Amino acid sequence: MNVQDLIQILEDFTNNVPVDGDALVNAILNKEVDLSAASDALEQMGLIENPYNENQRRVILESCLVSPSLWVRDGAYKGLSYIDSPLSLPAIVSASKMETSSRLINYTALIVKRLRQRGMGT
Repeated sequence: MNVQDLIQILEDFTNNVPVDGDALVNAILNKEVDLSAASDALEQMGLIENPYNENQRRVILESCLVSPSLWVRDGAYKGLSYIDSPLSLPAIVSASKMETSSRLINYTALIVKRLRQRGMGT
Protein backbone atom coordinates (compact mmCIF):
# COMPACT_ATOMS: atom_id res chain seq x y z
CA MET A 1 0.00 0.00 0.00
CA ASN A 2 1.42 3.37 -0.96
CA VAL A 3 0.64 7.00 -0.14
CA GLN A 4 -1.70 7.27 -3.13
CA ASP A 5 -3.70 4.33 -1.77
CA LEU A 6 -4.05 6.13 1.56
CA ILE A 7 -5.25 9.27 -0.19
CA GLN A 8 -7.80 7.21 -2.13
CA ILE A 9 -9.06 5.62 1.10
CA LEU A 10 -9.58 9.07 2.64
CA GLU A 11 -11.45 10.18 -0.49
CA ASP A 12 -13.55 7.01 -0.35
CA PHE A 13 -14.49 7.66 3.26
CA THR A 14 -15.38 11.26 2.39
CA ASN A 15 -17.56 10.11 -0.52
CA ASN A 16 -19.12 7.19 1.37
CA VAL A 17 -17.50 4.56 -0.85
CA PRO A 18 -16.99 1.21 0.92
CA VAL A 19 -13.50 0.70 2.34
CA ASP A 20 -11.82 -2.55 3.41
CA GLY A 21 -10.94 -1.46 6.92
CA ASP A 22 -9.31 -4.77 7.86
CA ALA A 23 -6.91 -4.53 4.93
CA LEU A 24 -6.01 -0.98 5.91
CA VAL A 25 -5.35 -1.90 9.55
CA ASN A 26 -3.30 -4.95 8.51
CA ALA A 27 -1.21 -2.87 6.10
CA ILE A 28 -0.50 -0.30 8.80
CA LEU A 29 0.22 -2.77 11.60
CA ASN A 30 2.39 -4.91 9.30
CA LYS A 31 4.32 -1.78 8.23
CA GLU A 32 3.34 -2.26 4.58
CA VAL A 33 2.87 1.49 4.27
CA ASP A 34 5.07 4.47 5.15
CA LEU A 35 4.36 4.98 8.86
CA SER A 36 4.57 8.76 8.70
CA ALA A 37 2.01 8.79 5.89
CA ALA A 38 -0.14 6.33 7.82
CA SER A 39 -0.05 8.62 10.85
CA ASP A 40 -1.18 11.57 8.75
CA ALA A 41 -3.93 9.50 7.14
CA LEU A 42 -5.21 8.29 10.51
CA GLU A 43 -5.34 11.83 11.82
CA GLN A 44 -7.18 12.99 8.69
CA MET A 45 -9.58 10.06 9.04
CA GLY A 46 -10.84 11.63 12.24
CA LEU A 47 -11.51 14.95 10.52
CA ILE A 48 -13.81 13.47 7.86
CA GLU A 49 -17.36 14.60 8.43
CA ASN A 50 -19.34 11.61 7.27
CA PRO A 51 -21.66 10.09 9.87
CA TYR A 52 -22.36 7.06 7.67
CA ASN A 53 -18.88 5.59 8.15
CA GLU A 54 -17.87 7.18 11.45
CA ASN A 55 -18.15 3.88 13.30
CA GLN A 56 -15.90 2.11 10.79
CA ARG A 57 -13.33 4.90 10.96
CA ARG A 58 -13.48 4.83 14.77
CA VAL A 59 -12.86 1.06 14.83
CA ILE A 60 -9.93 1.40 12.42
CA LEU A 61 -8.38 4.11 14.58
CA GLU A 62 -8.91 2.10 17.76
CA SER A 63 -7.29 -0.93 16.09
CA CYS A 64 -4.18 1.12 15.33
CA LEU A 65 -3.64 2.08 18.98
CA VAL A 66 -1.73 -1.19 19.46
CA SER A 67 0.85 -0.37 16.79
CA PRO A 68 4.49 -0.50 17.91
CA SER A 69 4.97 2.71 15.91
CA LEU A 70 4.76 5.93 17.91
CA TRP A 71 3.76 7.75 14.70
CA VAL A 72 0.85 5.41 14.05
CA ARG A 73 -0.39 5.59 17.65
CA ASP A 74 -0.11 9.38 17.57
CA GLY A 75 -2.18 9.60 14.38
CA ALA A 76 -4.76 7.17 15.77
CA TYR A 77 -5.12 9.10 19.05
CA LYS A 78 -5.48 12.37 17.14
CA GLY A 79 -8.05 10.88 14.79
CA LEU A 80 -10.07 9.55 17.71
CA SER A 81 -9.89 12.90 19.46
CA TYR A 82 -11.40 14.54 16.36
CA ILE A 83 -14.20 11.97 16.12
CA ASP A 84 -14.86 12.79 19.78
CA SER A 85 -16.94 9.70 20.55
CA PRO A 86 -17.29 8.39 24.11
CA LEU A 87 -17.57 4.93 22.48
CA SER A 88 -13.77 5.08 22.10
CA LEU A 89 -13.14 5.41 25.83
CA PRO A 90 -12.53 1.71 26.55
CA ALA A 91 -10.01 1.38 23.70
CA ILE A 92 -8.21 4.61 24.58
CA VAL A 93 -8.04 3.79 28.30
CA SER A 94 -6.77 0.28 27.55
CA ALA A 95 -4.13 1.53 25.12
CA SER A 96 -3.05 4.32 27.45
CA LYS A 97 -2.21 1.73 30.14
CA MET A 98 0.38 0.24 27.77
CA GLU A 99 1.58 3.56 26.33
CA THR A 100 5.32 4.21 26.66
CA SER A 101 5.54 7.76 25.29
CA SER A 102 5.15 10.37 28.04
CA ARG A 103 3.78 12.82 25.47
CA LEU A 104 1.10 10.36 24.36
CA ILE A 105 0.31 9.42 27.97
CA ASN A 106 -0.40 13.08 28.70
CA TYR A 107 -2.38 13.48 25.47
CA THR A 108 -4.52 10.42 26.15
CA ALA A 109 -5.29 11.71 29.65
CA LEU A 110 -6.71 14.88 28.06
CA ILE A 111 -8.74 12.88 25.54
CA VAL A 112 -10.12 10.59 28.25
CA LYS A 113 -11.09 13.54 30.45
CA ARG A 114 -12.90 15.25 27.57
CA LEU A 115 -14.70 12.10 26.43
CA ARG A 116 -15.81 11.29 29.96
CA GLN A 117 -17.22 14.80 30.31
CA ARG A 118 -18.90 14.50 26.92
CA GLY A 119 -20.36 11.11 27.88
CA MET A 120 -21.94 12.70 30.95
CA GLY A 121 -23.43 15.48 28.85
CA THR A 122 -21.32 18.27 30.34
